[in-house]
Amino acid sequence: MLWNKKTDEILIFDAKKVSVKGLISEEEVEERRTAIAQLHQYKEAIIDFKTKERVVKGAYAVIPRKARLPLSYEKFFDDEYRKKYGFGVYVFEILGEKEEVLRWM
Repeated sequence: MLWNKKTDEILIFDAKKVSVKGLISEEEVEERRTAIAQLHQYKEAIIDFKTKERVVKGAYAVIPRKARLPLSYEKFFDDEYRKKYGFGVYVFEILGEKEEVLRWM
């Protein structure tokens, strides 16, 4: 979670163990519904109790790798879509040894 104190807005990044294929495959319907529902819950249900306004500007899934996708799902990975709707998926691929990953932390 990232919080902008000046605007009191929150970005939530929810790490998922599944790949994109797992999220969009027809066999994994329940897993996909659960993942998407969680993102919507973060975005819609977290409010400022004083003002009753939503404070989550964006809710994003973070997944380990991206598979080939049907065109209709590509929008969730598009920068403009994620920015406009505050919703989507980011891919984090680990390409090196553990030491290479730790170097960036």
